[in-house]
Amino acid sequence: MKLSDFILCDDIRREIGGKHSLMGVYGDTINIVLSKNANQKSNIIPLSLFCRFTGCTNTFVPALFKLNYIIDEKNSEDAITGQLALEQVTNIFSIYIVNYPFKLVKNCHLKFEITIQNGKNEEIVFSPDYSIKVNVKSE
Repeated sequence: MKLSDFILCDDIRREIGGKHSLMGVYGDTINIVLSKNANQKSNIIPLSLFCRFTGCTNTFVPALFKLNYIIDEKNSEDAITGQLALEQVTNIFSIYIVNYPFKLVKNCHLKFEITIQNGKNEEIVFSPDYSIKVNVKSE
């Protein structure tokens, strides 16, 4: 199994027929402009993540996931966790997280690590091949 796509964006919508629409897709840089009157709440940036995995087989059936984000080489204190309820094993499956409140208050590099666990407590850890550069500026 491998991580085929990792996309960071502003919003994800689930469409009729099992399609996903991704809005405001970021590359390897996020530019944030804070107002002069910025307070702690305005430093919380809602971001969405779309992860697609391929090569899933009956030998490792995904059951749980944990997404950890790393800011400037320091693990976040709160990871995003969830159950995967695959109705049947397919070659491709996706995990998407909508509007997660990231607290980004300064220039940094943002990395991600995704752990997929099966029902036998075996796990596989994935990371995108790149980090995201975050630029925070004031008006």
